[in-house]
Amino acid sequence: MNRTSSVTLSTGNSDVVFTGLPTNLNQQTINVSAEDKLIIQSVQFKLNYMAPEQLSAETKKWTDSLDYVYN
Repeated sequence: MNRTSSVTLSTGNSDVVFTGLPTNLNQQTINVSAEDKLIIQSVQFKLNYMAPEQLSAETKKWTDSLDYVYN
C-alpha cells in the first residue's frame, strides 16, 4: 500500500496528521520522505479509539448520551 500527499508548510515546526489510514497498518513499515530543505524530526503512529467510525455500539451509546446532556 502506498499513500502520497502534498502539504505546504510555513517556516518553523509543524505537525502533519494523516487520518483515514487502515487500522491494521503495520507501524514498522511506515516510511516518510520529503523533498527540498525539510527535516523530519519524528514519525508517530497512533490509533484514535474515539474516532466516530471506530466506536463500539456501547461506546457510541454513551457518547451520544453525553452529547445530548451537555448540548
